[in-house]
Amino acid sequence: MTEAALRPLPEGMERPGIARGLSSILAHRYLLTLLVRKELRVRYQASVLGLAWSYVKPGAQFAVFYFVMGGFLNLSRALPPSRSSCSRASSSSISSPRS
Repeated sequence: MTEAALRPLPEGMERPGIARGLSSILAHRYLLTLLVRKELRVRYQASVLGLAWSYVKPGAQFAVFYFVMGGFLNLSRALPPSRSSCSRASSSSISSPRS
């Protein structure tokens, strides 16, 4: 270890990176509240809908994809029932060997 790492810290300070888990979060919940509010304010300041935009945008994307894939590309048609000859052949060969 280096000499700087072994030096004692001044009173009231602790080494960075030492976490106490949830107890440190609860001890500094006011700071956490300030940081979350600032982040939300900065993220949605240019948006008219604000936080609701997080829910509106995925819904709008889903609606666009649904209508594009279903309407324009005709992917909403029902697929014809598939005759899985592979599964029949494999199940018959497993259940009864041919002589």
